[in-house]
Amino acid sequence: MEEIGRIKMIKGRHALVEIKPTTFCRQCGNQSGCAVFNSSGTKLISAKNLIGAKEGEWVKVVFSEKKEVLSSIILFLFPVFALIIGVILAGILGGIISFGFAFFLLRMVDNYLLKKEVFLPEVVSVIKEEEK
Repeated sequence: MEEIGRIKMIKGRHALVEIKPTTFCRQCGNQSGCAVFNSSGTKLISAKNLIGAKEGEWVKVVFSEKKEVLSSIILFLFPVFALIIGVILAGILGGIISFGFAFFLLRMVDNYLLKKEVFLPEVVSVIKEEEK
């Protein structure tokens, strides 16, 4: 998935990019309740800036679809599997404990993956004014 946005801030190898909603988002019936966008109708994301884009430039940001699916599986299915296995092995209390422990493990995995920058989107090109 590709998005176009403007770089608001550079921090080392990362860029804070302000992205406006795509056509797909503008057609969504849940716009008013969506927590993804702030009050100005934009969202800020952190992306790898390996091309050296500068503050204020318009850039194309790419999100890997395979990584999106993998992160969704990790985030949503892992706790559910932990809950089911806990209930099977140790009853209701075991399910609750294993469910809570799964979130603790997710937090540790999240911190590790953030350091490795596995799921971060990437700035791939600078967009010229006439291309926007």
